[in-house]
Amino acid sequence: MSLTIERFDTYSIAHLKRPLETVEVILTADLHRTNDPRRQAAQLMYADALLSGAGDLDREAFLDKVNGLGASVDISVRGGKVTIGLKATASQFPKLMKLVELMLEKPAFKSAELKRIKATTINELHDSKENSKAIALEEMQNIFYGQADRRYNYEADELIKDTK
Repeated sequence: MSLTIERFDTYSIAHLKRPLETVEVILTADLHRTNDPRRQAAQLMYADALLSGAGDLDREAFLDKVNGLGASVDISVRGGKVTIGLKATASQFPKLMKLVELMLEKPAFKSAELKRIKATTINELHDSKENSKAIALEEMQNIFYGQADRRYNYEADELIKDTK
């Protein structure tokens, strides 16, 4: 096993060579500029929106192509950072990267997809209002961090209003 790191001005790429057939890559981008309820609500929808189509492919066709490769694309957004996890066999990984490139450069979805994303996000926010442990953690974090900080969490009702 060998590790090499290429350092650039704004990012670094680590190459870990292992004698395995599976390739796993994690891409992270910082989206944080300012923190307000509208931006936080948009970030809650970001992961779902990215997986909702790319180029000429709708959501179902895009995900079918990923699944057809025996690969996975997992996207999460937390604290103003988007993380994209990719996993595929070494032979299929270049094809997966082409699909991810298309997803990032030409995201596409119909207005029905936006309605679905908003409805799903609103449902998740309603569900979050019943998770007392998560609410307590968010309240504690909010004591330490001001509203401009990426770790500040707006209340679910505020985010629901800005999601609509």
